[in-house]
Amino acid sequence: MQQAEGLGLSELLAWRLPEAGQLQLVSVHVRRRDDFQVAWITSDLPQLSLTRRRLDVPLPGVASGTIQGRPAYQTCLVFQGHSSADSAVTLAALQGAVDRQLRTRTDRLRSLVGFSRNREFRCLLVTLRSTTAQPPPVQAWNSLIASLQRSQSVPPLPKSGS
Repeated sequence: MQQAEGLGLSELLAWRLPEAGQLQLVSVHVRRRDDFQVAWITSDLPQLSLTRRRLDVPLPGVASGTIQGRPAYQTCLVFQGHSSADSAVTLAALQGAVDRQLRTRTDRLRSLVGFSRNREFRCLLVTLRSTTAQPPPVQAWNSLIASLQRSQSVPPLPKSGS
């Protein structure tokens, strides 16, 4: 996949799900905090870039639109250590999810002095694209996201200079 400078992507994993469409997963890591939003991450990736993008769907933290003419849902899961994950697509929401990883004053201090890793702007980009003209079923989307949030793991990123 062609990618923008400052953006690290894992291999795109895709599965065809009966009655739901095509599920696509890619682990994302951005270098700059201000680039941590799904619209920027997918802007140079036609197979993942939503057109007619809407954030006012009845699903919190989800964007809807079309990808290559097919209805789709999209979100980014920010994993919270060994617990669940936050689902978000906008800059503020994704940054907030990363900031919540540093919950206590001690966590923030340890990060500041270098005893723990700095904030990492990484997420699991989840896309469910319909194979028909109808949007993917909301129930299927909710079930997929719940399963992924419980998975507590993100595919490894490739080693790159980005």
